[in-house]
Amino acid sequence: MKKYFLLISLLSVSFLVSCQTPKPEITGETPVTGKFVSVESKVFDKVKYEPKTKTLVLVFSTGAHYEYKNVPQTIYNGFLDAPFKGGYYHSKIKKQFKGKRLAL
Repeated sequence: MKKYFLLISLLSVSFLVSCQTPKPEITGETPVTGKFVSVESKVFDKVKYEPKTKTLVLVFSTGAHYEYKNVPQTIYNGFLDAPFKGGYYHSKIKKQFKGKRLAL
């Protein structure tokens, strides 16, 4: 019984530590050049935002690319600043904007 308790405790601590991704440091202006920016996340690899068209492209760690139209720059900035990108995506992007999977 003690072995199971110890194993569960270790797994819980390991999970909590792995879920805490450090907040990325953003220096200078927020990148809005239409080029992909790498992000520290277990869910996403990179992101691209085009301010003229308000188009957000998210690249998931699976390699899938999704495009979201009419996304305000504040949402993009919030995504970059979010310590938990997956949570921010679900609450602020996925529920608010219709995404389209891009065939590459």
